[in-house]
Amino acid sequence: MTGVEWADKYFRLPEGSSQIAGAWVTQPLQVALLNMMTNDTIKIVAIKKSARLGYTKIMVAAMLYMAEHKKRSSVIYRPVDDESDEFVVDEIDPVIAEMPIIQKVFSDWSTKNEKNNSSKKVFQGATLDFRGATSPGNFRRLTKQCLFGDEVNGWPREVGKAGKGEGNPIKLALQRLKGASFPKAVFGTTPTVAGVSHISDLVS
Repeated sequence: MTGVEWADKYFRLPEGSSQIAGAWVTQPLQVALLNMMTNDTIKIVAIKKSARLGYTKIMVAAMLYMAEHKKRSSVIYRPVDDESDEFVVDEIDPVIAEMPIIQKVFSDWSTKNEKNNSSKKVFQGATLDFRGATSPGNFRRLTKQCLFGDEVNGWPREVGKAGKGEGNPIKLALQRLKGASFPKAVFGTTPTVAGVSHISDLVS
């Protein structure tokens, strides 16, 4: 199944984190984006987007598709750790609660510890890690097949303390995919300041 076919069949929008709850229907503008995010022949997708495009929902659908349908592990980076934790609470856990197909491969979903875990979700055949993009330690000791970056223009230009930085966070994140048979990196953000923009660097 393509990403769009899978999402239209299984993906759900929960109450509270969506304007319209219920079964997901991929809108015409979203079809190409979701299929690019889930196509094995495309290694890097960089999206300079407007607000209210539905990028975050598309990203979550693509991530869960990769975990359930292709058994591929992902890491998702948000600008800071606190935002990463909120992302799991607001976007990931409510969706899983509405999707039996994901619960089927998430045997510990009903346990209190798993529901409260905002840094890692362990499925059968895949794991999802959630990190902030400001700490050098968040770019170490992870080996993944898929990488999703949200609001990348909110990431620092260099990770670490001034004068002792460890490098560009986009490059550090891409190292997590080294050795993957089908590496997939997806970066998206609304534009910010020209000349100091990660997404502009990626699409130029």
